[in-house]
Amino acid sequence: DGSQDGNAYSKYMIQVAGGTVNVNAKTDTPSVTKKVLENNDASHKNTWNDAADYSVGDKVSFRLVGLVPDMANYETYVYQFNDTLSDGLSFDASSVKVYAANGASMDAVNTSTAVGASGTLLDAAAYTTTTSASGFTLGFADLKKVAGVAAGQYIVVEYTASLNGNAVVGNPGNPNEVTLTYSNNPNQSGSGSPSKGTTPKDEVVVFTFNMPVNKVVKDTKAPLTGASFAVFTDKTAADAAAKDPAQLDKALKFSGAAGNYMLGAAGTVTTLAADANGKYAVKGLDQGTYYLVETSAPSGYNRLTTALTVAVTPTYDGTSYVNGHAPDATNDQLTSIKVALNGGTAGDSVTVENSTGATLPSTGGIGTCIFTIGGIALMAAALVVLAAKRRTERSNH
Repeated sequence: DGSQDGNAYSKYMIQVAGGTVNVNAKTDTPSVTKKVLENNDASHKNTWNDAADYSVGDKVSFRLVGLVPDMANYETYVYQFNDTLSDGLSFDASSVKVYAANGASMDAVNTSTAVGASGTLLDAAAYTTTTSASGFTLGFADLKKVAGVAAGQYIVVEYTASLNGNAVVGNPGNPNEVTLTYSNNPNQSGSGSPSKGTTPKDEVVVFTFNMPVNKVVKDTKAPLTGASFAVFTDKTAADAAAKDPAQLDKALKFSGAAGNYMLGAAGTVTTLAADANGKYAVKGLDQGTYYLVETSAPSGYNRLTTALTVAVTPTYDGTSYVNGHAPDATNDQLTSIKVALNGGTAGDSVTVENSTGATLPSTGGIGTCIFTIGGIALMAAALVVLAAKRRTERSNH
């Protein structure tokens, strides 16, 4: 029936000459691909790939590319993108833009860094976008009637979706897939109910990560609770907060409690507490560099007064991809996510130590002022005592 096999029927042959005739049936079907824009990876920044990583709350850019087939044998031609988003992605209907683009190949259009792959923006009246709980459809009731669209071109759909608090952290990520439904029988086109086929799906995955932190006693390495941390992406702001823990206006905001936190626009928590085992799960982070500031230390321990640098680094496999999808040459399945403290060896988590005992006041801090004032007071008292002693000695003579 052609409904799900990605094929199309040929136009009926009206007359066949006598004798034996060899006929090669000609069909022309569209195809579809999907890409996601990476925002900060050192190798793939601002390029379209099969996978990308973001922070929760970020807007993620997607691109759908459909080939326009030969439609000459059809009275009308239905052409509809069917996009399915995971629960961790919130579709922004107002962001949708559709273009008709030329290109030497599907891959050239997929990876073009130009908006709409340098295509011509189509009037929104030419297509209909319908949003559902699981995604959206964008369809042309008759692609043949759309001005500026011809066989061999590409329809390019670009839109954004926000990574939300339902996002899966780490593997298997937050998939987003597309299929294309199209007219597949020129003998059943027109104003009725045309026969339609659907392409195989194409999928991309958006990842977000966890930054696990273990808090321990320096000497014994025993788990330590009672400390709180703030997380920054700005080093200057982190250094200021390390000196004055009240300066948290630029700290990242999270939702959660007791060692389990998720980054997000709806978050209000800036100081993160450990669970009962001295562990912190700091989730919803993009790859990159973060700064930990200890805002308070456990009772009897010294607060860390310098910001700690933590690097979050993913690795993608170049040979395989989820759901059997064949990867392109630039982007593939997440195989590991590592974190490193202050430029040290990367591992599955970072460990932060606290020490007991007195510490000297920091230079220029309030402790210095207190000690200075106290010293002056002692010196003044000593002078008073010395002057009194001398007066007593003179009077005795």
